[in-house]
Amino acid sequence: MLLGGIERFVLDLSTRHRYVMPRNVILWKGKSMKTKILTVLLCVGALACQNSGGDSAKKQGGDKGVKSGPESQSSALVAKVNGEGITKAAYDKEVEQNLSRYKGIHAELPEGIDDRIKESVLRRMIDAKVIEFKAKALGLNIGDADVEAKFQEHKKRFRTEESFKSYLERSKNTVENMKLDLKRNLVRDAVIEKMTGKIEVSAEETAKYYEENQARFAQKEQIKASRILVRMAKNASKAEQKTARAAAQKAYKEIKGGKPFAEVAKVASQAPEAARGGDLGWLRRGRMAPAFDNAAFGLKEGALSKVVKTNRGYEIIKVWSKKEARQKPLDEVKESIETSILARRRNEKRREVMLELRKGAKVEQLIKFARPQAPRPGAVSAKGAPVKPGMPKPKMPMPNMEKVKQLQKKADPHAGHDHGPHGGDKHGSHDGHNH
Repeated sequence: MLLGGIERFVLDLSTRHRYVMPRNVILWKGKSMKTKILTVLLCVGALACQNSGGDSAKKQGGDKGVKSGPESQSSALVAKVNGEGITKAAYDKEVEQNLSRYKGIHAELPEGIDDRIKESVLRRMIDAKVIEFKAKALGLNIGDADVEAKFQEHKKRFRTEESFKSYLERSKNTVENMKLDLKRNLVRDAVIEKMTGKIEVSAEETAKYYEENQARFAQKEQIKASRILVRMAKNASKAEQKTARAAAQKAYKEIKGGKPFAEVAKVASQAPEAARGGDLGWLRRGRMAPAFDNAAFGLKEGALSKVVKTNRGYEIIKVWSKKEARQKPLDEVKESIETSILARRRNEKRREVMLELRKGAKVEQLIKFARPQAPRPGAVSAKGAPVKPGMPKPKMPMPNMEKVKQLQKKADPHAGHDHGPHGGDKHGSHDGHNH
């Protein structure tokens, strides 16, 4: 009975405290009572030392990896730059914001792209920290007024407040995040200018660029138009088609009867721009669906179309003004050319400066990112055939960083770029008609 109790005690110690029993405990059979009691005492002593060592380690800061508990989680680091840490909490927040932006624009991300996005986020955070150290060393400071001025400059590139809010909603972005990114860009640009000197573009360079890229400044035919859209599903029944057409015909008759187009549009239209009277702003040929373009660009200024069937339903189009196709003169595009050349040179300088600063900084990346591994010989391939030695390695689906950059640009056009968030929002939303 005594022996059984000792055995249970030793096993209980090892189970509850995760203590690894010495080999002489495992080889229990054939031992004398004295040896067994001595073994128990050794186990208790070893366990006490183990617990004491654990408590001591906790007091001294514990493991360097990701720690447990709310306070430890908030102070866990993913990287260090010159001894200053980037916390896991800040990194996780950035990753969540980036992934939500991309998923807000793309219904489904390509396989493995989320890991590359996470890696890209950490790289940007490390670069920002490197820049931050250099800015302090150079005595550079970007104030709130500078950030606000830059933010207002970018915001003006949206035609309306509604277009700006639409951009924020679709990209899962916020004004606060935009300003944070803009400040990082301003600090970065100030450091680059301080290290490389002011970048300038001469009149000769601008003229040369214009001559070599005239096709870029050929303006297509444009119209300033409004519309009323009565939606209809692609697989609509004959009865549903009849109902939709009747609603569009009713709106058409009201306009022909003297009611203002905008007034009818606000009530009858089911398009996003209905609240602003159906106003679409200026449209280039090819911006909308072919059925829309064929009807709209065939109208004269001030003309109203009849009810037109498009890929969205039945539409009524009003053309207010037209611009013929033309070649824009140099004076008209000089400023945009200078901006383009400056942006390209600034990007080149940025790469050079970042390479130099990274070399001079002590960077410790504390988390690793998995890479797809080629299957070992004997493993089964995706098609079910065994992989044999000597067979060519199958192509692994490795998402490249260029794809990540494209996704970043679509999700958040202003982040990390010099031109700001304009994209396709300049004329507002066109409800899937474009392209």
